[in-house]
Amino acid sequence: PSVAPKNGYTTWYNYYSKINEKIVSDDLEALSKVKSDIDIFQIDDGYQSATGDWLTIDNKKFPNGMKSVADNIHSKGMLAGLWLAPFGAEFTSKTATQHHDWLIRKKNGHPVTCGINWGGFYALDIEVPEVKNYIKHFFDVILNDWGFDLVKLDFLYAAAIIPNHGKSRGQLMCEAMDFLRECVGRKMILGCGVPLMPDIRTK
Repeated sequence: PSVAPKNGYTTWYNYYSKINEKIVSDDLEALSKVKSDIDIFQIDDGYQSATGDWLTIDNKKFPNGMKSVADNIHSKGMLAGLWLAPFGAEFTSKTATQHHDWLIRKKNGHPVTCGINWGGFYALDIEVPEVKNYIKHFFDVILNDWGFDLVKLDFLYAAAIIPNHGKSRGQLMCEAMDFLRECVGRKMILGCGVPLMPDIRTK
């Protein structure tokens, strides 16, 4: 769905992944006092215990959980945004270590590495039904239980890191973007790390 242009704030460029509940609360309070035209307050990398384990929050950094944070953002009259990389799982995440059959693999059977962030991360294979179910589940929790209004989705190229299941990378990327829209519904997506054409063709 199309949306009017939005002004927003992200924690990324001030703190990168070194965020916590107090930092978010302090920045939100300060921002609400000095800027009246901010529509979205978006929390970036650093709230999760590991990339890929999106529903396991770092409780030392966010002791009251993410619903409380989203509620706080809403109380200031802003939309709440959250970063995640839905098709990625860092090497040491529970998602990667406990679900080897969820990973995209080369012809030699080794999982495909998608980048060096977080010490390295793998790509999830959305052709595996359990992977789709997992992704649908964490979006449902983030958007409906926690109450976030926007998701910044990063490293999306991982879904099409290699040709797979008899499909080209272009086919896989288009199908992945359609799947994300199905998961998110009419909530907002800020796409990141995604080839342009599969992104803009998504309804």
